Amino acid sequence: GISTWINTIFRTVKLQNIYFNALLFALALAPGNVLSALFMDSTTRQNLLSAGFAAGALSLLLFAFFASFPSGGSVHTIGIVGSACAFHTCSMVAWNSVSTVTTEQFPTIVRSTGWAVCSSTGKLFGALAQIVNASLVETPVWLLLLASSTMAIATVAPCFLPGGDMNNRPLEDTVRSSDSEQESTREDSVTDGLAAKASANMIYGTV
Repeated sequence: GISTWINTIFRTVKLQNIYFNALLFALALAPGNVLSALFMDSTTRQNLLSAGFAAGALSLLLFAFFASFPSGGSVHTIGIVGSACAFHTCSMVAWNSVSTVTTEQFPTIVRSTGWAVCSSTGKLFGALAQIVNASLVETPVWLLLLASSTMAIATVAPCFLPGGDMNNRPLEDTVRSSDSEQESTREDSVTDGLAAKASANMIYGTV
């Protein structure tokens, strides 16, 4: 969401050399991928996901703070570009964690379906979020505060994953059942997993 409007936000807050700063913003994805690779297996996916959301929310708060400064000063420029790049790095960590957690929550037999439902839900609400972003882009401080609040709420979403953290645990290949009651329970669990992950992707898609 925010990344789509970053050039417009930079222009609205009267940042100089917009396209060079947008390039720095894009390059900030690289450290996000590096951090994801370093910590995805050394810590739990839930902790990494929550940390990415929390740090992203804090970065957007700083972005909003510096965006409220009078334009033209070095503090204004460095603060905006630095906090924007920090947000992009953190959002990359969160996105990589969401992708990993989503695929690990479902048995192999329904994994593609689960991923498709969650991803589609996130993209749908991400598209709807553009309507809100468009209405607030001329008042970037409010837009950034709203996005920060959304990411702060998403910080607690990993705590409600029905399957728990799958780090260093074998993934199920099939939906196991010994009788019709267990099969029904397992199917309900898969459905709950779809709903929980779709909600997480919906929240993430809005930012």
